[in-house]
Amino acid sequence: MIPPKPEPFRLEKGASLKKQREHDRRMFNWLAGELEEQLSRDLSAAAVHAPSPENYIQQWEDYCISLARRGNPKYLRLLYPAFADCIRSPKNVSGRPPQVQLSVGPAKFAAELAKRIKVMWRNGFGQVNRRLGEKTAQGFAVEIYANWTGVHLTEDEVHAAGKKRGKKISKKSRAK
Repeated sequence: MIPPKPEPFRLEKGASLKKQREHDRRMFNWLAGELEEQLSRDLSAAAVHAPSPENYIQQWEDYCISLARRGNPKYLRLLYPAFADCIRSPKNVSGRPPQVQLSVGPAKFAAELAKRIKVMWRNGFGQVNRRLGEKTAQGFAVEIYANWTGVHLTEDEVHAAGKKRGKKISKKSRAK
């Protein structure tokens, strides 16, 4: 059962420290319950679309090929021992190591939780900005993630993991 949404979104100015802590605890419980509900819905939806046993061999082969393209041909060699001496990884572009990222790290997962928290706040309370000194979505995401897994992160790690990366293109060069 999901705890009720804390009302109001923000306490009045000058609220005691005890009231602030109680409000933060109620917000934490509500957010944690909502996130667990969302994630369980997502997992059950993914289980419905799980592959059939007939397709496992084909999917394993595709996975082994993708690993070999990323620089790890070991499993593809095990899958086809007759061709093991012929199976090699492709050459890397200009001597760079292959970019291997098969899983999401804890900071990235907590950053995704922070995004979900912001959406829940927007849907539940409307557009409300946090004041200076109030706990942010990243702060709640860090607490919830630590509660679920025992891995302790900082808000700065979560904030950095949530930033978009890539080449910045100036407006002048886009206009050309």
